[in-house]
Amino acid sequence: MRKLFADKAADSKEVMAKIDAVAKLRADQARLSVKTILMLRENLTEEQMQNARNMMMERGKVRRSMRRGVGASEPGRRPMRGKGRKATARNPATSE
Repeated sequence: MRKLFADKAADSKEVMAKIDAVAKLRADQARLSVKTILMLRENLTEEQMQNARNMMMERGKVRRSMRRGVGASEPGRRPMRGKGRKATARNPATSE
């Protein structure tokens, strides 16, 4: 999508087609998630379902913390990736 938006020669039909394709993929993913949860609900005991919910909540916490990025100075802030100055440790004793 980024490449398509960056391309000034891309026409609006092409951009809209790409948006439709992404929307379809997201809808397919949502259907699969719901289908999985329904299948679990039908086949697991209440205790097993509670364990599965707890595991999913923990996994979500890990994913959210990973999205923030390593070295983020504030919650929800991402470090700059490939932009700006490189953060390099300099040893004043060896610098000339």
